[in-house]
Amino acid sequence: MENQLISVIVPVYNVEEYLKQCLDSILEQTFSNYEVILVNDGSTDSSGLICQEYAEKDTRIRYFEKENGGLSDARNYGIEQAQGEYLTFVDSDDFLDASHLTILYDALVNNDADISIANYANYQTSTATFYLHTFGEYYEKTYTSEELIDDLSFLERNDLSFSTIWGSLYKKSVFSFLRFPKGVIGEDVALIYKMYTQVDKIVYVHKDTYIYRENDSGISKSKIYPLVTAQLNHVAERLALLAIMGYDVTKHFDRYRTFLEITEYNMRMVWGMEDTETYRHIKENLQLISSNKS
Repeated sequence: MENQLISVIVPVYNVEEYLKQCLDSILEQTFSNYEVILVNDGSTDSSGLICQEYAEKDTRIRYFEKENGGLSDARNYGIEQAQGEYLTFVDSDDFLDASHLTILYDALVNNDADISIANYANYQTSTATFYLHTFGEYYEKTYTSEELIDDLSFLERNDLSFSTIWGSLYKKSVFSFLRFPKGVIGEDVALIYKMYTQVDKIVYVHKDTYIYRENDSGISKSKIYPLVTAQLNHVAERLALLAIMGYDVTKHFDRYRTFLEITEYNMRMVWGMEDTETYRHIKENLQLISSNKS
């Protein structure tokens, strides 16, 4: 039986330094029946020229240009252009092991799953060092939607595998009405659990075939604050939405409370953000939780 088409969606924005390595790793895949959707999201460097160069070399690459709208907008655009039965996402500064698509596809098809999730390795740019997340023998583990939602707050503590869009393969039908939220920070966290609620089976693959690049630029307070604020909103929305949908949210409530406690400490003792509205909001919620009589 011939493998069905996979659409590899790659949002591109000012990544001229890393883009060729990303695209080369896709073209070196052992799985061959795929198309690459390159979405140039208004790059101002030579990224667009690099994309065009690769599109001219390989007919599986389809190149699109659009005005800058952010990562979510570029991914959503790619979904609309995709012709494959399956979708996967690769950030344009990351790269793949040659077996990545094969492993994801085989795991998904052999387990009759809707989503397959591979693990990943961190690549530290400054030292050219890989940090692995998987040890021991290869294995696959399947989850029903309910099982994964119930375990999600625990699984997220180990690494990013279950809370990021990249590194996984999806039946296109998963995106029948779901899209990445535009104009928010942490769009993966805001969407991924919603996807898990809409499928029957998910399979996890214990092998790090996606390479996530980490650069060493420090995170300033001006960047931490909006990130923390967005994360607070995402965690609260998930707790509320899952409860409304009828899921047992006991573990998610524990995660929410722990998130508040850890963030309150960091904002007070590490980041010096006691004078912010988000800090006041966190303190207020912690007080309400601790005074709850039920």
